[in-house]
Amino acid sequence: TLQGGATVKGGGIVFSVMSFNVLAECYVRVPDQPWNAFAYCEDEHLEWKNRLPKILKLIESSSPDILCLQEVVLEERPLPANPNELVWSKPTWLDLPGYMCEIHPNPNHKWENFAQRNARVVGKRVCTSTALLYKKSSFEQVVPSKGFLCGFVAYLRAKDVPDFEISVANAHLPGDPAKFDEHPSVLSAINKLLGRRTLKFICGDFNVECGPGNAAGDWLSEQSFQEAPTGTTWADPGNPLRLDHIFFQGPAKVQAVTGDLSVEEAANGMPCATCPSDHQPA
Repeated sequence: TLQGGATVKGGGIVFSVMSFNVLAECYVRVPDQPWNAFAYCEDEHLEWKNRLPKILKLIESSSPDILCLQEVVLEERPLPANPNELVWSKPTWLDLPGYMCEIHPNPNHKWENFAQRNARVVGKRVCTSTALLYKKSSFEQVVPSKGFLCGFVAYLRAKDVPDFEISVANAHLPGDPAKFDEHPSVLSAINKLLGRRTLKFICGDFNVECGPGNAAGDWLSEQSFQEAPTGTTWADPGNPLRLDHIFFQGPAKVQAVTGDLSVEEAANGMPCATCPSDHQPA
């Protein structure tokens, strides 16, 4: 844990950024979808009621100043002004003390289209979204968030350094290998939304390792984005990979990062007793 929000010599601040795919329960053991069968996992490690307390404990112990989440299942709630109208909203478990929370700024009719799609594809009428939380003591929102197909960008200002503005993209890039070549065009669209800020971030689940020869990695390098050297974050048994990334552009220096999966996590896969998702946070 880094002590976030503290000002440092030269007018900068220290803050922490965390990206975490929490594994939506609607994408677990869907009939006729072997890629989410999790045959190597014990049932207790896949049940949301068991995983959620561990996810909350992990977030609390990490205490990030900025938290980017993927695969957050939304809740359908009545509008306060019209109890007969239901809208898709952030889940109540994201009402975390000390944090403000944003979800993708989709209008409700788009969320409903997504819910109907999931009803056909995974058998459950639910929506999943990216979500971004930031500590109210450290940051405030400058302008409303802007969405793109697989995430959104939040625009924040440091409270103790008013001229220090950052834009943070929380992305969940397409996981179909046939679409990996489309990643640069998605990232280019994200970069336009990031705008002109002191510091720009692209965080999230990229579904690929980003390095030389990889379409996403090459594009980010060409655009002068640097990557925080976080460790492996995902594993099929015996095959650990770095699928979750934090890239930044601007005057920042990395002070600390998460390390690799444990030997047991890499060998046996996740979720497991020590990690409540199939991804470890970056």
